[in-house]
Amino acid sequence: MNVRSRLFVLVTCWAAVALLLAASNTLARAPRPLIPAMIFGLTGAAVLVHRRSVALRAYVARFDPRLAIAFHLVRIPFGLAFLREAAQGSLPVTFARVAGPGDVVAGGLALVALAAAGDLRAPTRRAVVLGWNALGLLDMIVVVATAQRLVVFAQDPRMQATLGRFPYAVLPTFVVPMILLTHLAVFARLARPHASNEGAYPSGAA
Repeated sequence: MNVRSRLFVLVTCWAAVALLLAASNTLARAPRPLIPAMIFGLTGAAVLVHRRSVALRAYVARFDPRLAIAFHLVRIPFGLAFLREAAQGSLPVTFARVAGPGDVVAGGLALVALAAAGDLRAPTRRAVVLGWNALGLLDMIVVVATAQRLVVFAQDPRMQATLGRFPYAVLPTFVVPMILLTHLAVFARLARPHASNEGAYPSGAA
């Protein structure tokens, strides 16, 4: 089994476990510090595996970045959902004003980056992907920081309740770590712009 296949199996299993945890309402009863611990712990563990695996580093240096960029389309429905929850009083407006528009914009601009990422050898295309990636990562850092301030320090009960129920419970256990990791993977891929894409799409697709 090659690296790409192992990654597919690992991510699929990870997503399945996250969905099971979300459906079981486990996070609603979890200690508040567990939410940031899961986000940073899962992200850190994946980064450590990347640093220690020569085969994984070689794959990330050549993988088709459109595979990672496409994942960010999930930010659009979540961003809209945050705004709806805030309008209904289920989420703090402080969080929704940051996470809602930010995720919708980052997810929408992912379509532009997706179109540009077919050939990273072109400077303009590479600049578009780099700009989106930097903006999207900055947005996610601000969203995560805002969420943790409200969950851990302000202890807003609406944040804990919302992040503990389906589908939002998949955010700290899967979606947010994957967003952070795919941003890092795209940065790593941009460092090797002249390597041929391999992975998600047939060679020659633009």
